[in-house]
Amino acid sequence: MPTNLELKAKYPNIKRAETIARELSETEPEILEQIDTYYNVPHGRLKLRQIHSNDGVAMELIWYERIETGGDRISNYELVELSRESGFYKILEQALEIDVKVEKQRTVYIWNGCRIHIDLVEQLGPFLEFEVSTHHHDGPSERLQHLIEKFGITDLDVINCSYADLLRTQIPNY
Repeated sequence: MPTNLELKAKYPNIKRAETIARELSETEPEILEQIDTYYNVPHGRLKLRQIHSNDGVAMELIWYERIETGGDRISNYELVELSRESGFYKILEQALEIDVKVEKQRTVYIWNGCRIHIDLVEQLGPFLEFEVSTHHHDGPSERLQHLIEKFGITDLDVINCSYADLLRTQIPNY
């Protein structure tokens, strides 16, 4: 099962985030419009992700589990790409109860095997999210720490839950 190390932080200065990410990035940024539909399931989390990009619409079914405590979190996940033509997503909507939908614009940068996400989440605002592969040749913790320092993230900036959790509880001052 794939795993990655994640960190999410509130980050109001999007211009600064973009400048730093561009300096680090090995590729041009990719801008995505995403809708994550979370379903009520008995174990872990299940979401259907619709990704709107210049290439069209892609869909992924993602199951994951992680402990939502501490700043950086290890996620175990499984991901399956879906075809809109398959109708599988329609079965999900009929069979499972929708918990919450998260809509965001995500700009993705890549640095040293790490994904840097600059997210503008509807109803919540701007965030940074780092996903560091645990199977990369460099230590994931060291790479994550480098990003934390480079972006100037403090413990007060770190979010210890998902966007879905924030929306579900409508926490005004996260």
